[in-house]
This record gives sequence, structure tokens and C-alpha cells, in this order.
Amino acid sequence: MPTLIKLLDAPAESGVYHLRSRAATTTICQHASDHGLNSFVLDGSTILGKASLLAACASTLSFPDYFGANWDALEECLTDLSWLEGRGVVLVFRQIAPFIRHNPGDWAIACAIFEDAAAYWRTQSTPFIVLLRGTAGLAPALPVVRRL
Repeated sequence: MPTLIKLLDAPAESGVYHLRSRAATTTICQHASDHGLNSFVLDGSTILGKASLLAACASTLSFPDYFGANWDALEECLTDLSWLEGRGVVLVFRQIAPFIRHNPGDWAIACAIFEDAAAYWRTQSTPFIVLLRGTAGLAPALPVVRRL
């Protein structure tokens, strides 16, 4: 089980993880910044379905105007990110359980897109880490990060 600090320095470990650390989100974002990574926090309590997930990603990551607000466009933007500075990305989803619970099909698609983006960035030796906080055990197949 990797620690968050090891993930920040290991592009080969890019992926989607459960975050079970008690560290504050601001602390996690500061560690990401200290490692030269962009960090973004998405509030899962405002993500009610596909449209709000896409909108939250677009707004939070400052997607370009051409973003088409569909699954293909999400994957395209997540595997581009040329408008961002830094050497990688950390996305922290807080309280994502309601979205997973009420939209399991959309969650499966979104998770696959995040995993595909991480796989792409691994080939580029660029960290791309998605941390899920507050999953309430609804995504058991994902690896876990328990501490910094």
C-alpha cells in the first residue's frame, strides 16, 4: 500500500485511489504543490449526476472553451492538460459516495476515464493521481492510500 508522498514522486503509480488518510485536504494539496504538482479539489456533495460531474471537472481544472461536456471530451481534456503548469496533477474528490451510490453506471464510466487518463500519463512519466475521499466502501476494487 503506497503512501501519498511516494505516489507524488512516482509517475508509474499514477491511478485512482481511495484516500483514507486523516490529513486535511489543504495539507494534501500543499504536499502536491511542494512536489511541483497541480492539485484540485472537487466537492462530491455538489456532484449529482453526469452533467454536474463534467461541469465540476471543467470548472475546477479550467478546461478550455472547446470542452464538449461529454465523456469523450472529458477523456480528451484529462489526457491533454497542456494549459496547466507543473509536472503533474492530483485530483481530490471529497464526499463522492452519493454520486457513486445514485449513479453507479456513470461512476463506472468516470472511473474508467480517470484510470485511462492515469495510464496515459504513466506513459509520459507524469504523475496523475485521483484520490477519492468519502466513498463509504462503494468502490472496493480500488487501491487504498492510508497516510501521507
